Amino acid sequence: MKTTYSDFRVVSEMSLQWGDMDALGHINNIYFYRYFENVRVIYFDRMKTQMSPSNTTGAIIASSSCKYIRPLFYPDTILVGVKVSEMLSDRFIMSYKIFSQTQNRTCAIGDTAVVGYDFESKKKIEIQDQWVQIINQIEQGPVDERLNNS
Repeated sequence: MKTTYSDFRVVSEMSLQWGDMDALGHINNIYFYRYFENVRVIYFDRMKTQMSPSNTTGAIIASSSCKYIRPLFYPDTILVGVKVSEMLSDRFIMSYKIFSQTQNRTCAIGDTAVVGYDFESKKKIEIQDQWVQIINQIEQGPVDERLNNS
């Protein structure tokens, strides 16, 4: 099965850890959320904007979901892609895909709803225009071609 990451501008390669396996001999499902988090942080780093609590406004996770398609096993190297798949006035949706290089298969997909947040007033805010512009730049940017042959 061939997979493509042509619709993902941010993709990270990660090595699975032996200690992440559970008693059933596969990577525990909670780690899938950690893989999503790791690639989301890379995306936010690329945004280079007010996406952290050190500023008065930023972003927080409103919800997160994962569809487990196949289990992951150690040893393996995975590719985890993230993209902003939907932009609304008060949130954006980040979509993920986890691909196992050993299995040559997609093993999970997921989504996260990210909302704008004012840390001083402790209230949800509209997504800032600056964020929308930066996200559009990332989503329209170049694809890492080496990742599309996986």
